[in-house]
Amino acid sequence: MTKTLEHPSDRADSDQEEALLRMGLALAGLAFFLLAPANSELRRGLLVAALYFAWTSMVWMAERAFKRPSAFRRIVALCMDQTCITAAVQLSGLAAAPLLFGYLWVILGSTMRYGARYGVGAALGGIAGLAALALANPEWRHGHPGLFYTWLLNLAVAPAYIGLLRARLAQSVERYRAHSQQLAIAATHDRMTGLPNREHFERTLETALERLRAAGSGALAVLFVDLDGFKSCNDLYGHAAGDEILCLVADDLRDCIRASDVAARFGGDEFAILLTGLRSVEDAARIVSTIIRRARLPRTVGGHAVRISASAGISYVRAADAATLDSATLIARADRAMLRAKRSGKSTFRLATGPQAIAEEFDLLAAAQQDAA
Repeated sequence: MTKTLEHPSDRADSDQEEALLRMGLALAGLAFFLLAPANSELRRGLLVAALYFAWTSMVWMAERAFKRPSAFRRIVALCMDQTCITAAVQLSGLAAAPLLFGYLWVILGSTMRYGARYGVGAALGGIAGLAALALANPEWRHGHPGLFYTWLLNLAVAPAYIGLLRARLAQSVERYRAHSQQLAIAATHDRMTGLPNREHFERTLETALERLRAAGSGALAVLFVDLDGFKSCNDLYGHAAGDEILCLVADDLRDCIRASDVAARFGGDEFAILLTGLRSVEDAARIVSTIIRRARLPRTVGGHAVRISASAGISYVRAADAATLDSATLIARADRAMLRAKRSGKSTFRLATGPQAIAEEFDLLAAAQQDAA
């Protein structure tokens, strides 16, 4: 069964547009009857057209007032559409046969806007209306020029109307897709900094570990970064200044890492970074050194000159060791290494517990980086 691709915010807009279109068609019906000769039987349908215009105006105002989709209002509106078309043609006779195009408009519009269930209901209503007209007007069963003109009008107008509906449907699909993307980003990213959140980072790290195990070679690293002096700035200059600092640090992280790496906000003033495709421990050292160096740069936030720094811990893992490690273990090791860096004087980094050769090598790199500061 066909279904429309509308998200909730689109449904109310669609109902309002449909109500506005009804008003337009009601005005066209009024013009059709008003332009008929005064002594013509077409004038008998003028009252129905006026009542239909009043009804459509009420529906439009109701849609604007409630701003929420309602299946009940849709069904009542469709029933009124079919009833008014049938009544107008019945009162005005075969000269008003072109108005039977309204049946096609209701069927096509309800199907493409609201789904097949509404379309089937509208089609059944149209069939019932035509049957009532045929029973009340025996000459209709034997053919009449007005019916021929009705078919010509349907063939002429239907393609344009279908084109309008298809354009509206395409617009709804695009807005639905954009809305879905926004929801996906909101679920996986930090609203303030725009960085991936903790859950997204952990899933990405698990995927990276699986690929590392499958490849059987290479290495990756997890950096855990905590800002030094952030709490003092936050208390001294306010939360707005603290939020701006976090956003500036997030921008720095984006600039310091490679396109294949992932930086995430873990919470508060803590950040985690996943480095993949590493050839040696020096690759991770160069990146973390750049991050720490950028963190020490003076900043102007809210008209105040502020200075912070960053301490980092690193979990470095080769493919051979990945089989016994998971994401939680790597993050916990990097966190503990970051605390060691803070105890060592801050604004530096330390390697998590691992093979002694790597630990010694990284201690030398950390010392050299601290001396250069």
